[in-house]
Amino acid sequence: GVGRGRLLKELPLERLEGEIAYLEPSPKMILLAQQYWETLSPNPGLKIEWVVASDTFLDENTIPFDAIISPFVLDLFKQEQLEVIFERLHQILRPGGHWLYSDFFIKRDSFRLFRRALILLMYLFFKAMCGVEAWKLPTIHKLFQEYEYQLIRREVFAASMIESVVCQKS
Repeated sequence: GVGRGRLLKELPLERLEGEIAYLEPSPKMILLAQQYWETLSPNPGLKIEWVVASDTFLDENTIPFDAIISPFVLDLFKQEQLEVIFERLHQILRPGGHWLYSDFFIKRDSFRLFRRALILLMYLFFKAMCGVEAWKLPTIHKLFQEYEYQLIRREVFAASMIESVVCQKS
């Protein structure tokens, strides 16, 4: 779920070769990202595969990835859908590969109800704008623990409502 494609400009595009799989659950956002990509004067040696992410988008023929970057995508799915997607992503990430994700979370403190209300408002917005089906945050940490990923780094931002985490597959 890389949204409108702003993350693409942060990559060292001039040095990259090969293929990037751009996974986004919203066809509207993919269209915006494609339009943005065209403004970047992209490297001709770099191909992007634009994929509408769902719980059926990866299969056994998918080429293994060295890394997965999933900013603000894992929390867009209902828990049941996320478990299927996580399993597929886990299968295609090479052993020793890194997974960086950024998503909303609710810190357990005195502002928890306030954060929960803000996140509910964001879900309402994304439901109206992009057709997101989820209404609440899934248990992302639990999946990384169940699949025995090693936590490499964790940063918290935006008044403890956003976290970015790097994990390594065993």
